Amino acid sequence: MKKQHNVYKKYILKKGSVSAMNNLGNIYRSGIGTEVRIEEAKKYYKMAADKGDLCAMTNLAAVLLSTNPNEAFEFYL
Repeated sequence: MKKQHNVYKKYILKKGSVSAMNNLGNIYRSGIGTEVRIEEAKKYYKMAADKGDLCAMTNLAAVLLSTNPNEAFEFYL
């Protein structure tokens, strides 16, 4: 069975899917099938947020809230 995060990475590269970017962020944030990697989660949430994905903006803001509240606030506006 392929690791889910590898499947999402391939889909992002092929299609540029923002939902795949957000899902990959969720995988890294939760450590599903891989170790928890918050910086990777932020990277993929940011990629999707920059393309206008509201779920990714919310997820990114939630992650940033604990480390950089001012930056997190920008995503709640």
